[in-house]
Amino acid sequence: MFFGRSMLTVALVALLCAAAQGVSIDNGVYNLASHPDGTENPPPYGLRLDGLLGDNSEEYTYDFSDPLSSMTMTISDSLLFPGTKKVVISGKSFGGLDTGAVYDTELSGLWSIDFSYDNVQVDNPNMELFTLKADAGNNAGTITSLFNSSGAQAGRLSNGDMFNLIDYDGTHDFTFKLKFGHRGVAGLSGFGWLNHAPDGVNIHKVDHIYASDWLFTAEKVPPPPPNIPLPPALPAGLALLGLVVLRQRKA
Repeated sequence: MFFGRSMLTVALVALLCAAAQGVSIDNGVYNLASHPDGTENPPPYGLRLDGLLGDNSEEYTYDFSDPLSSMTMTISDSLLFPGTKKVVISGKSFGGLDTGAVYDTELSGLWSIDFSYDNVQVDNPNMELFTLKADAGNNAGTITSLFNSSGAQAGRLSNGDMFNLIDYDGTHDFTFKLKFGHRGVAGLSGFGWLNHAPDGVNIHKVDHIYASDWLFTAEKVPPPPPNIPLPPALPAGLALLGLVVLRQRKA
């Protein structure tokens, strides 16, 4: 009886460990999508940058789930800060001026996005990643228009117009976080606050505009299967087998 209980305990511990590993935030590449619980949804979005073109009453959102979008996040070990992580969010997303349930057709299109967080902290046991409040403003990136505005919006935005981004903490104790179960989504979500300014403007002196932040879901891309080389004799054996089958058919 004692042996049976011991084996049961070992099996239970193994299951718990496996479950913990199954929801850990591991290094690798993740596909990003719009979070379903964004305040201005619809349309759904993974990034929001209100007042991007100078009018703070305008809402600019970016739909990471749009068929034209291809946003990813890469998590790796930090080279500058041992024991921490580096998180890079990059790709292309459809988005622009959010007019309610849809985008303004004259001021929406594809955008290129690239942002890096370094010195990202790891909790125990790797269930959350987060930045330090003290690092606010040290993590940066860009968003660049890949289209020209048209119609009544012509001239407001040109292909190649770039805006700088930095992270922002406000009253929070972090600027960016990755965790499971955020706003009712069982999977992994990323969220955090940003400041933005046109290229050439000192972004460290701009005021934060509410709302400017990430809010996306993330799903890890499975690694490719290992490339296992065939034994040297196997191709020759397969060829010989094929020859035997061919001869039998002819007979």
